[in-house]
Amino acid sequence: MPKQPKKTQHKNLVKKTTQTIREVQTERKRTAVHRSFHLSRKSELPELEKLPSSWRLLKRTFAVIFDQKLIVAMLLLLYLIVAWVISGMFALTNFTDIKALVPEGNQLWSINGVQMLIDSFSTAQSVDVNNNQPAVLMLNLFSLFFWLAFIWVARYEIAKKSTSIREALYTSGTSFVPFLLVLAVLFVQCVPGAYGISIIANVSKGTIFNGGLESAAFLLLAFLLIVGSVYFIVSTIIALQIIALPGMYPWKALRSARNLISGRRLNVLRKCIVLFLVLALLWLALFIPTLIVENLICGSESCWAGITILPFMYYFLLALSVTIGSIYLYMTYRSLLEVQED
Repeated sequence: MPKQPKKTQHKNLVKKTTQTIREVQTERKRTAVHRSFHLSRKSELPELEKLPSSWRLLKRTFAVIFDQKLIVAMLLLLYLIVAWVISGMFALTNFTDIKALVPEGNQLWSINGVQMLIDSFSTAQSVDVNNNQPAVLMLNLFSLFFWLAFIWVARYEIAKKSTSIREALYTSGTSFVPFLLVLAVLFVQCVPGAYGISIIANVSKGTIFNGGLESAAFLLLAFLLIVGSVYFIVSTIIALQIIALPGMYPWKALRSARNLISGRRLNVLRKCIVLFLVLALLWLALFIPTLIVENLICGSESCWAGITILPFMYYFLLALSVTIGSIYLYMTYRSLLEVQED
């Protein structure tokens, strides 16, 4: 058989690729509950089964933690040791500076006092990111690695199978590179929203326009950028749970997540907001009282020859946030899968 010229081969490749794209689009139109950015009649949409409430998902999350308490406790302890070592090597988070900014007297329990604590903590965190980038990167990578390990534990608990800490650490790590690729997609999707927030901040300060019409136009643009980012971020968050499955690829995880949350995007967004509020309340309820009590006992200086309980509480809450966040979002994914199968 004579060999085809290169020009003909290129034409055939383009034709085949175009045909494949059309087939994918046709299949998506046929199976999708609702097409993005297209108006659909209410009569055309099937009745979707309601997802479990956020509080029920939290209950399931803590049930998994309790049932696998030994493995979870060992993973938490290991995370604390790793975080403490990284902190000691690179002197992360200047807790002394945070303690020095703790308000005194009745301001401790006022809204302004709490706001001052949050601002000082955020400032110290931003200084860490700027001055200790390798250490912050190491800590974030370890957090992602343990995120996959906790998802592994939740998967086996739902399947009613036994697992071990060795399997959770070693086997779950096989999805680390695909997980990073999906996370990179998430960061790209956050860029328009970040620009939108920046525009709102500049407009509120009057650094862009002082006129009402121009400011309104920029605020509308910022709103559209933020909404667009949130629209895509919600499905990518679910894709981060799907990619933890063995043999899963990034594009397939993103496509599966998009199909799963079709018609339920706002519901999933509400569940993510509830998770954020729960974790924020957890930090406010534990970290700030620890900071205040230690400051009252020791003052702005460190206690016990430089050893304080503040770093321990900080990394404990960080580990607890990774644990609750990973299992909760995996339970959200499982609930989407269950209602789709029904």
